[in-house]
Amino acid sequence: MSFFDFSISDRYTIDTLLKLCMHNETVKDSFKLLYKLANKDNTLQDQAKFAFIDLYQVYLADTCLNLEDRLTILYELETENGISNILVSAYERALKSTGFTGRIHSGELINREKLFNPSLEQKNQYHIAVIEKLKSIALLGDEPFSQLAINSLVSRMPEQLTFGPFEHMLGAIKEIVERQGELSNDIRQKLAELSSERFNLSSEKLAQVEAILEKYKPDSVEDELNAYVVNAPWIHSRNEQDDYINVSAEKAKEIALKFIDEKILLLLEGAKLLLKGEQRQTFPFAETIGKKNTIDYNKKLLGYIIALYETIPIEEQNSIFVNGLVFGAKNDEFTRFAIDKLISLNATEVHGIRLVRYLKPITYSDLIKIKELLIANPGYLRNLEYLDLISLTDEEIIDLVLWIKDINYSFALEILYEIIRKDSERWNGLKEIINELLYVDDITEQSSFINNTLHLEDLITKSINDDPSEEHIYFLVHQIIKNYTDFNFKNESLLDHLTYFLINEHFDKSWPIFGEYLASGQQSSYKLYRTLEDTVSNNKLIYEWAVSESEKFPSTAIRFMNIYKKNEDGTLEWDKYAKQLVDEFGNQQKVLDNIRSKFTNYSGINSASASGLYKRRKVLVDELLDHKFENVKEWARNMSEYLSSRIVDEDKCGENYNLEI
Repeated sequence: MSFFDFSISDRYTIDTLLKLCMHNETVKDSFKLLYKLANKDNTLQDQAKFAFIDLYQVYLADTCLNLEDRLTILYELETENGISNILVSAYERALKSTGFTGRIHSGELINREKLFNPSLEQKNQYHIAVIEKLKSIALLGDEPFSQLAINSLVSRMPEQLTFGPFEHMLGAIKEIVERQGELSNDIRQKLAELSSERFNLSSEKLAQVEAILEKYKPDSVEDELNAYVVNAPWIHSRNEQDDYINVSAEKAKEIALKFIDEKILLLLEGAKLLLKGEQRQTFPFAETIGKKNTIDYNKKLLGYIIALYETIPIEEQNSIFVNGLVFGAKNDEFTRFAIDKLISLNATEVHGIRLVRYLKPITYSDLIKIKELLIANPGYLRNLEYLDLISLTDEEIIDLVLWIKDINYSFALEILYEIIRKDSERWNGLKEIINELLYVDDITEQSSFINNTLHLEDLITKSINDDPSEEHIYFLVHQIIKNYTDFNFKNESLLDHLTYFLINEHFDKSWPIFGEYLASGQQSSYKLYRTLEDTVSNNKLIYEWAVSESEKFPSTAIRFMNIYKKNEDGTLEWDKYAKQLVDEFGNQQKVLDNIRSKFTNYSGINSASASGLYKRRKVLVDELLDHKFENVKEWARNMSEYLSSRIVDEDKCGENYNLEI
């Protein structure tokens, strides 16, 4: 049987090899075994790969081996087996300069002295050697390893130029760029971002970076748009008032000024780039064009843009350019013109729908215009979330939600929620339609596109507070009970919040329904019990409910009572109403059964405190030893004996714990 024939149960192999990496006698062999494991098809392959790569970071690596010898092992492995993805990844990890994390072994006190901790000079030489090695792999042109090496250098370039050997890293990047004859998007972005305040490079170093960027600056419209708009770097700085400035956005606006009015056709040479895929600074770019151009020129430009959209697959299109154009123009006549043109074509209709939010104000006719598109494509509603519809009349809102609900029921309620949130005075005019939509079966199963139920919770609580009718509360309580028993129910937090609201704000009408159900003996979920136990806090009200039907309710009531309270001196004292319930109805065996756990359970405390807690509880139990009901006396004797045995056990555990046994 081969060493590499592992089963799924061999979970200690990697940890064992890592421990062997902490000893001089076994470290080199352990490195190589990990590498071989990482290249074998077995259940430990991925674990071995990550463990091997981790060994090459400068700090928090689980090894006693110095940096120079670690590189020697990589060279030997390459000589024996050839270059590989794992070796390149190990070199890449070696260049990591910040944000180190380690495995459990490097955190153990016994191992800290064994770990190799390099000096600054050793670390610098290590990084130089790795940079040179990755550069040689990159320039060799052996794919895919050449590109992997370039990606590794680019990935670690910002931290190496900031914390590592600046000249060597920048020199390696320059050689790669010279070989390629151009700056790739990734390299340009990383170099440009070095001017951000967070890197804090010296003016001399920034000058060297700027020299590369200047030498390879874009020389065509398409390249310029790609470099400064579509794939712009993320650059921020602070002004004299200490406010953050989005330097990249300002650069995009500067570029946009070149394409105003008569240069519109020049823009179209690269405009297709602006209409698909990721767009970083296209919105401020297009906003500037929309703002500075005349409406007639914007209309003309839109016509060209629509024609370009028709040449791009729908799934690749991006709306940001037309959004920015319309936002910059700030002209409702132009916005409606753009919407009409875009929704007239299947290829661009979604962009038109997205422009509706830029109308100030939105009219009902604007929504009617896109009604059929929404019916045919319900997913388009995602683009209309949080619309400002406050300008619509109550009658228009009601008409709107009556047809929207047939497309997406939750969305109709979101519209109503947003209106009431912005203007609470409109509740009276809309509460009838709100109640009509709320009190329907499965309402608690509704949610927004992002599985949020805040709008439901808010509307329901407002509705109940406005009219706490028994009919509505009965309906909600049974919705809660039904869905708590459904293990697949997704809106559990909504049930929690509604239960808390009903119990705390409308106990007199909601608890009798919950209590009646629980006392009936029907199957109930643990979650329902737990939520009510955490929510119900008024023993007096629970007691009054219990005595209202004394043959049926006491055993349920005692379960939701706080049995005792803690005094300032740490002693426990029976709660008045809980004790009264036991005194009056303790002859009902279920009452005693349901308070047993109140004396035996504990969590989150160590043995010493558990012993003390049991002792304090035993004092309360012993008060029942002379109770008027015989079954209560017997229960108290048994519980007192049980607690005494637990105290002995916990005291022994505490003694062993203190002895570190």
